[in-house]
Amino acid sequence: AEVLEFDGSYVNAHHMSVLCDRMTFSSKLISIFRHGINNDDIGPIAKASFEETPEMFLKAARHAELDNMRGISANVMCGQEGLFGTASFQVVLDLNEMVNLEEKYKYEYENKEALIENGFSQHEYHHPRLYQ
Repeated sequence: AEVLEFDGSYVNAHHMSVLCDRMTFSSKLISIFRHGINNDDIGPIAKASFEETPEMFLKAARHAELDNMRGISANVMCGQEGLFGTASFQVVLDLNEMVNLEEKYKYEYENKEALIENGFSQHEYHHPRLYQ
């Protein structure tokens, strides 16, 4: 189903879904305009990115508000990579285990050039675990 905007343009349904998720995230319904966002428990930079930027920064300075830089807006505005999406975790490889796996599953190719030329087709490629 397509959502028709007041000016005749269409809004992607995923945008509406994100708004609904944000509005119903906590135990109370949050309105998506400056008064609803400003009463929410988000940092001052995120509040300033929504509306009334100078007023939000002045209020944050007056009340010594701290931004923990957990949101997307704050991290983007400060030019740093945030802890969300693919940056929210690190992959750590056990190099000793990688060496053990390489020795355990060593592939033997009779003709590596033919294997590459055939695009690693099933006829030339034999994976030891597939045929045990």
